[in-house]
Amino acid sequence: FNLEWARWFFDHLLPRVKVNHEKCSLCGTCVSHCPAGAMKVVDGRVRIDHRKCLRCYVCQELCPEGAVEVAGTLWDVIKY
Repeated sequence: FNLEWARWFFDHLLPRVKVNHEKCSLCGTCVSHCPAGAMKVVDGRVRIDHRKCLRCYVCQELCPEGAVEVAGTLWDVIKY
């Protein structure tokens, strides 16, 4: 098992989540349900620590506003 390769794969091929701050109502659902503790409210905005994020997408599934979105990856560029 090569940890460096696994981290590269994780960072570059699995989609990241991002918060659309225009849609976000700061309800805290994503923050309270994140199993990795990767989401916090800082200065009135939800922030994601991508080093902690597990890419489980629970935050996206549970967000009542649809403000947590999946961002593109390198794979999106390569496959076309």
